[in-house]
Order: sequence, then C-alpha cells, then structure tokens
Amino acid sequence: MTTGLSDKAFIRYSRQIMLPDIAEAGQLALTNAKVLIVGAGGLGCAAAMYLAAAGVGRIDIADGDAVELSNLQRQVLFSVEDINQNKAQCAQQRLSLLNPLVTINAIAQHLTSAELHDRVPHMDLVLDCTDNTATRHAVNQACVSAMKPLVSGAASGFDGQLAVFSNQAASACYHCLFPANHTSQQPSEAQNCGALGVIAPLVGVVGSMQAMQAIKILCGLQTSTFFMTLPMLSDLASNSQAADVGWQVLSIQPDPHCKVCAQCNSQADQASSSLSNQLKPQRASHSTTALPKRMP
Repeated sequence: MTTGLSDKAFIRYSRQIMLPDIAEAGQLALTNAKVLIVGAGGLGCAAAMYLAAAGVGRIDIADGDAVELSNLQRQVLFSVEDINQNKAQCAQQRLSLLNPLVTINAIAQHLTSAELHDRVPHMDLVLDCTDNTATRHAVNQACVSAMKPLVSGAASGFDGQLAVFSNQAASACYHCLFPANHTSQQPSEAQNCGALGVIAPLVGVVGSMQAMQAIKILCGLQTSTFFMTLPMLSDLASNSQAADVGWQVLSIQPDPHCKVCAQCNSQADQASSSLSNQLKPQRASHSTTALPKRMP
C-alpha cells in the first residue's frame, strides 16, 4: 500500500488534488484502489480511460472478445491495427501509455461465475460494462456475496442507464431492480447495441459517468444506491423538449424476496439487532415498516 504521493503524481493529479473533496487523501485512496472492469466495449473503454487518467492504482479489465471493424465507431481505445486482437490486451497497452503510474491487468477471457466469485473479493469496486444479461447477474451475485460496490452502465440507441449499488447491509442489488426471472423488465440477449444500434457519443457519456461514480465511491463521497436514466431520444425528437431532458434519478428499495441479496440483508439486520440488544438489553422496539416496493 502506498503511503504517500510522489512528486510526479502530485503534478499529474494536481487538478484533482486541488478539489477540497478529493485533496491528497482522496488521491491517495485512488492510488491504492483496485477496480475490476468487466467488459472492454464502448462503456468499458470510456470508463477505463478516465479511471486510469485519474490515477486508480490497479485496474483489471476482463473481455474475451476480439476487436472488430464495427467496434471502432464507439470503442475509442482501439484502432484499425487492433482488429482481430483481444480487447482487454489492446486496452492494457493503450492505458499503460496513457498513465504509466498505474497498473493495468488484462484478463483476455469472459469471466465465469466461479471466476468472478474468486476475483471480486480482492477488488475495491466493480464496473459492469457488459451488454449480456447473464453476465450482469453473475457480476451482481459476486459483488453482493463479497459486499463490494457495483457501478452498472447500459447504452442502446439514444438512451443510457446508470445504476450504483453499494451492496452494503439493507441495500438493493441489481437483481432487485431487474429480477432474473422477470424477462419483461430486462432486454433479451439479442437486444444489445449489435442488434439495435447505438449512437457513438452515448457510450462515452455513460462510461464517463460510471468512472465518475467509481471515483466518488473510492474517495468516500458516494455511499447510496440509485438508478439513473438518460432519455436522449426525446431531445432529438423535439427541440421544444430540450430543456426538460436530463438524468432522471430514482432511488432503489431492496426487495425483501430477492434471491440474491435478501438473505445477506437479513443476516446483516440480525447481526445489527444482536449487537444493539447487547449494548442496550433493556430497549425493545415494536415499530414496523412497510415492505419496499420493487421498481419495474
């Protein structure tokens, strides 16, 4: 663990260190942070560039796909020379040139559920930059099990989504928002940018927002769980609506019947209740709260 910043690091990150909410302590937290990015497509490229530039000390990038010509419209880490080469390895080369002060590890494969459960506990935060529903749920399960924050992004057409899950006690998870057995609430495997298309700058917007939220979490500035949508299509449909278009933020309540996080939340509540009873055995609570509603 690094205990201080070098002179070179002070100069490189000076514009961030000047911010009172970041300062030297925040930059040091970023330097010591370990982040796993699952997916090196449009979202992953944008997020990885800003996390590396911001000085996140270790970034692991996992992707088993090779670069294709159609990727170059939006996946800005790659060039024509990278076609047919592994995305994670190409990203590692570019990011290492962007910032030699950070460590970039390429995982040139699609991570299985078992591999995610093995790797996630050793990280401080995970970014889901995939467009595969099964992978999204596998990443969520690993993060909930390890109690690691998850920043999930999605982009299709002109519309973007961003979700932040703290995965701490009594918090909602990705499965609460999009249950695996509720197919009407989530896209099919064919409904990704390869089938539906995506406007190039959108993945940059959402990926950059993922990096922003990750930095806030790593610096201790963000702890809540929330879901955001960016309906950019309405902006293009009518100029009269332009002033009304922006991020729409919704809070997420944990689903008490969630198959992924409900048991973890219940155990955390029991542990908290047990500790409270030990500290104040004479106190009894008879209050009740309404069951949280699941977001559609």
